[in-house]
Amino acid sequence: MSDLGARASRPPAGAWRWLGIGCGIVVLALVVVFVGSVFSAKRLLAWGLARTGQAVMAALPEDTTPIQRRQLREKLDCVAKTAAERRLDETSLGKFGQAAAAALADHRVTTEERQRLLALLDDLCQAALAHPPER
Repeated sequence: MSDLGARASRPPAGAWRWLGIGCGIVVLALVVVFVGSVFSAKRLLAWGLARTGQAVMAALPEDTTPIQRRQLREKLDCVAKTAAERRLDETSLGKFGQAAAAALADHRVTTEERQRLLALLDDLCQAALAHPPER
């Protein structure tokens, strides 16, 4: 009787195989989700920087010269590119985000705010170009 009870409490040999396959599928799914989130975070960062840049450019005062617009656009592009290459840390990007949000609070960028953003972007771009990209 005890032998019969021991056999009944053990799962069939095929169940272990399917359990292993199921666990393997779960692990593979988690790896795919993790890799996908890394790439989507990069896209999300690029999208956010592009959107912020567009908002800043649209809110510039009318007396901004084409040269000043081009300088600001070049610096925005430099920061977006170096951020995508993971040369900038979150703290640096956060400072830019806070400065841009403050400048856009009233939906227009003053000359002083433009100069401040340009100086911050220039500092970020120079610092990022001094560091090799992370892998």
